[in-house]
Amino acid sequence: MNYIAIFLVLLALFVQFYEGLFAQKNKSKHDEESIRKVLVEKREKLNISDEERQAFSFKEEPEVIAKSKYVPSQDMITIPINSPVPLSYKTKKEIYELRKKYVQNSIFADPNYEPSEAVFGQIIDNKPWVSMKLCQYESTHKSDIEGPSEESRFINNPALLVAPEYAFYGYPCEEKARRNNNNNETPISIKYYKNKNELVVTYKKLMFCNIPKVDTWFALKGLNARDLGYKYAYVDKSKSTFNFKFKEEYNASNHVVEFQDFIHLGGSCRHEGGCNNGSPNQPPLNFVYPCPKGEGKFVQNKIIYIKLWKERPSSPQQKADIVEKLVIRDSWTE
Repeated sequence: MNYIAIFLVLLALFVQFYEGLFAQKNKSKHDEESIRKVLVEKREKLNISDEERQAFSFKEEPEVIAKSKYVPSQDMITIPINSPVPLSYKTKKEIYELRKKYVQNSIFADPNYEPSEAVFGQIIDNKPWVSMKLCQYESTHKSDIEGPSEESRFINNPALLVAPEYAFYGYPCEEKARRNNNNNETPISIKYYKNKNELVVTYKKLMFCNIPKVDTWFALKGLNARDLGYKYAYVDKSKSTFNFKFKEEYNASNHVVEFQDFIHLGGSCRHEGGCNNGSPNQPPLNFVYPCPKGEGKFVQNKIIYIKLWKERPSSPQQKADIVEKLVIRDSWTE
């Protein structure tokens, strides 16, 4: 009888232990699900774009969820944006070393990388470089060469494979200052999605509509794309939502266009001996942003979808070697 009593006591303790363990497991699961639900509700209330939403995912580990934080998915890489720097009067060797440093610290890192001679080979030592202001002094008709240089925006940021450039050369600085705060051409974020092989470059805005009824012209500059081997581009308007139109009938939205971008010593700056600056102008890559003729309103997260290839594709529908999506966070519409 004593053995039977002992057995029954042990059995009761065993059952009680497992009932408690099962209840605790269910409670933890319920708590995790409650936390997940709260986090999802909070995420939906945040004013972030679809691209930013996709850039985050919840991991399954309870300890991560319990900390109430977003965890970037392994698919997405946030790329730092390097500030433009002054390049005036530097040597070609110094520019090459600067370029190699930034490429080796980018998603395009390659131990065998050397700057393309077709793109950078015409840089001349100890010459001025056109500044980010991209304007000319009214009294002297000379371009600004002080402060951060325009081409350093590309040299320091290899992930800007294609970037919009404001077509405002030759205008007085005072006039450009009224229409441009000189910051609109610098993105606010760059993200790379490995699984889709897609760059998402976000700009705060991309328009200068302070003067009514004056449209704004831009050029798509592919200096980085050409240097890194992505020589061919096509703007897929079926996947683009930004309100723009190309200047020429033959353009990058109806034909594959080959980038010709390079840096050379040009005379347009009107400084004696010339300045190192980007060239040439490619009309098929020039587009206009139509400013509202009446009262407009802001719309958010409009896209310019650019397909890039290293070799000329058989058609624009061919799968791209890499895609760059220019996302304009704030833009005007009628």
